[in-house]
Amino acid sequence: MLHPAAAHFAVSLPIISFILGLAYLYKQTELMSKISTRFMVFSSIVLIVAFFSGKYDGGEVYMLLSAEGQELLKQHK
Repeated sequence: MLHPAAAHFAVSLPIISFILGLAYLYKQTELMSKISTRFMVFSSIVLIVAFFSGKYDGGEVYMLLSAEGQELLKQHK
């Protein structure tokens, strides 16, 4: 199950990217520009992975859940 890890990275990486973007505004060097841009690109990739892994993992575990768990999973989508 890849989704839990991917979802946590999908939440934290944009925050880190934002902080790096602010750091770039403070210290405008080529290195800071590259770092903040690469973090933003990596964040976008992780968001896509989190989405598709959630679709896959949700379908895989749906039958194993109780009726209450299935209802919660439907709401989570």
